[in-house]
Amino acid sequence: GYHHARRPHSGARLRHLRHLVGKSENHSPFSLYQETQESLPRSAVIGSAGKKLVVQDNHKPVFTNCSQYAPSVKEEEPSGTYVFTVKAYDKDPPDEGGTISYTFVSARGERMKFEIDNVTGVIKTKHIFDRDEPAREKEVYLTVRATDNGHPQLDDACTFKVTIEDINDNSPVFDKVNYRESVPQDLRPGSEVMRISATDMDDGNNSIVLYKLEPKQPQDRGYMRIDEKTGIIFLNRTID
Repeated sequence: GYHHARRPHSGARLRHLRHLVGKSENHSPFSLYQETQESLPRSAVIGSAGKKLVVQDNHKPVFTNCSQYAPSVKEEEPSGTYVFTVKAYDKDPPDEGGTISYTFVSARGERMKFEIDNVTGVIKTKHIFDRDEPAREKEVYLTVRATDNGHPQLDDACTFKVTIEDINDNSPVFDKVNYRESVPQDLRPGSEVMRISATDMDDGNNSIVLYKLEPKQPQDRGYMRIDEKTGIIFLNRTID
């Protein structure tokens, strides 16, 4: 017959399926029970005296290295660029709950900028990223769910950040089209003549601007020098 039982101290309900034909090693009859809570073994053979003879676990998949995930992809890479591979582990045999399927967890209607292979966990881009204005795409957070094929199906989720790396795709731009300054003939060498400034829309080292003077006429070479970091131009020698 069918009836329900409760495991002591657990709150888990057990459903009596049927009496098996035969006896255990100590010749006592035994029964098969099905548990309905995910956190407990999927099935167990229980002796008539309450002794557990066989246990078959239903393990959940686990992202064991989730906290270490730190993938990145360069901006302006084409759609379909490889990013990263996620991996979850399940202790069950493949045909008994150990086969894992990967999917993204996203809001309804959200336009995903990445795609994931349901079997391998390989993540690729499906969008061309741009760190510069106006997009300013510097990082994207992804949540991946790993679901097994057990009964019931169990799952685990992993959230991590994908960093969009900058490339040197912008040229420096001066803050003025032309710079003009009058220099007195008696100005002493080493005196400041003017300051120039340029900015670069890239990030990090790609945004660092260095300055260099290139006189149009060979005879003008040596009169001025420029601080390559600040853009300050100094008189280098006396003007004839």
